[in-house]
Amino acid sequence: MYELKEIADIICLHPIHLSKVIKLETGHHACYFYEQRILLEAKKLLADRTLPIGTIAHTFFHEFL
Repeated sequence: MYELKEIADIICLHPIHLSKVIKLETGHHACYFYEQRILLEAKKLLADRTLPIGTIAHTFFHEFL
């Protein structure tokens, strides 16, 4: 997943401006969408009952946080 600064760099905008535009257009701060994506990925991993919770926690911590 990209950080807000990386996305801003890709589309040639200042990160603060991009953040303000996202908030203005969606009503949510940019971090809201990042958090939603993290929750979605966590739910996907937890839905796989063959994976031990410790493995999920380890994988999730190193890949997403």
